[in-house]
Amino acid sequence: MGTWGAGVFENDDALDFVADMMDDLFKTIETFFAGEEPSFIEEGEGEIIPRIKMMSMLARLGRESGDPIIRCAPPEQATIEQWRTSYLAGFEEEIDDYDPDDEYRDARRAEIEAVFDELIQEADLLDEMMAEAEKEQVKQEDEFLAMAEGLDDDSEVLLRSAEIYTGRQEWKKAVDRYQRALELGLEDEELGFAYNNLAWSLAQLEEYKEAEDYARKAIDSESSFPYFYGTLGYVFYRTGKMEEALAQYDRALSEHDNAEGEDALFDPSLAETHYWRSRVHDDLGNEEACEKDLMMIKLLGCKPPDEE
Repeated sequence: MGTWGAGVFENDDALDFVADMMDDLFKTIETFFAGEEPSFIEEGEGEIIPRIKMMSMLARLGRESGDPIIRCAPPEQATIEQWRTSYLAGFEEEIDDYDPDDEYRDARRAEIEAVFDELIQEADLLDEMMAEAEKEQVKQEDEFLAMAEGLDDDSEVLLRSAEIYTGRQEWKKAVDRYQRALELGLEDEELGFAYNNLAWSLAQLEEYKEAEDYARKAIDSESSFPYFYGTLGYVFYRTGKMEEALAQYDRALSEHDNAEGEDALFDPSLAETHYWRSRVHDDLGNEEACEKDLMMIKLLGCKPPDEE
């Protein structure tokens, strides 16, 4: 357990527990709205509105605990607003079937609006926190890159510089640093990530043959992770090898499902894997499979990369 405070929720395991609860709430709510004929009065009033209220409570708990990586994040404002619009429309459509008096109807609608508005406020507070955190991260990265200038014989410094440039999508600089770091030598546990990230960066530069070679090295390394197969799948997708791409994305998701321990916890691109597999299914004419992947992205609380 990573402990960083004396409070009940000021440690990693406790916040992971809360984050799992938040994830379950989100999936149930998304499934409700995705249904063909959701029952807003019967199911919605008894199960969905309480869940949305609980999401606000959990989001506030995570925010006030000082969670350093913000595990208990609420959904994005656009998602909550979409829920709000759909729910209020369904409520208005069904409520008259129960013959409520005007006072109850108005009071209940106001309460529902307040529940959604509370969650929107939590999302707004998170956006502000993230904006501040991003500014601080950029500042720290700039300081590191300035310090790293000219340190061409330190593989760890080169690797960290490459990671920063990857995040900033400065692909040529990233490729240069990854290649130099690999030439100097890296620890076994770092090789897989370096090979994979180099492969991804090369693919963005349309250097697909070299990208494929490094993606395979990442998969064959001792530090291989499920999403490395997705990188190879992306190379195949960009080169028009759809069947090969589909096989790699299937393998990535299968390996993730069967992973244990730290491997099961670390997959920063699970939603992205579903997204690119949906693109492959679309190109192959597999409409139902494509829709399933897009639904999985929503259930993971993410947006497709093209919408970010």
